[in-house]
Amino acid sequence: MERKTPIVSVQLQNRRINAKIEVPAHNVTAAAFGGPNLDILYITSARVDMDG
Repeated sequence: MERKTPIVSVQLQNRRINAKIEVPAHNVTAAAFGGPNLDILYITSARVDMDG
């Protein structure tokens, strides 16, 4: 069974969700924009479960 994790962008002023991306990974650890125009989203994930 494939588990997906949402990456969510929230506008802090009104606490509304700007965007939501379902990532086909189960232990997402970080997301960052990169590339010359900061238009590439890099997402890292852990191989080992992070459940306590």
